Amino acid sequence: MSQQSPSTELETTWGKFSLREKAQTAQSKLSEAGIDPQNITLETENFTNPVKLEDTKAIANLKTGAIAGAVLGALIGLSISLIAVDFVGLGLAALKNFQTIHYFAPIMGAIVGAAGISLILGLSGASVTKDNRDSGFESLRYLVVVQGTGEEVALGREIIAQQGGVVEEAERR
Repeated sequence: MSQQSPSTELETTWGKFSLREKAQTAQSKLSEAGIDPQNITLETENFTNPVKLEDTKAIANLKTGAIAGAVLGALIGLSISLIAVDFVGLGLAALKNFQTIHYFAPIMGAIVGAAGISLILGLSGASVTKDNRDSGFESLRYLVVVQGTGEEVALGREIIAQQGGVVEEAERR
C-alpha cells in the first residue's frame, strides 16, 4: 500500500461572498499568491432566505379567526340547543324554561369555533408575508472554491477572509 505524504494530499476549502466583484477580486488574489488558477473556481449559488413567523400575517389572522370563530360557534351552538328542545318556549317564555343545554351548547360552540377558525386562518396567513413580497425570494451567493495542498488551502482561507469572504469549515461536497 502506498501512502501520500500530507503535503501532497489535496484538500478543499471555500469562501462565501455576497458580491460577485469581491469574489472575483479574491479569485485574482489567490492566483497572484501562487495557487494554480485551475484549482480555483468561482461558483454561483441560489438560496432562499427563510421566512420568519413575525414577518407573516399568521398572528393577525389568529386573532381575527378566534373572534369570528367564537361568534359563529356560539350562534351555531345556540341553534343546536334550540333544535334539541324543539324550540320550546321561544320569546320571553324561553327565559323561564332556560335549561343547561342553552348554556352549554353556545359556550362549547364558541370554544370549538374559535379554535378551529383561528387555526385555519393562522395556517393560511403563515404563507403570506406582511409586505406582500414573494416568500420564495431568492438571492445569489458567490463561492470561491480552492483545492490544493494543506499549505495552499490555509493560504486560500487567509486570503478569502482578507477579502471579506466567510470561510466555512463544513464540507460542501
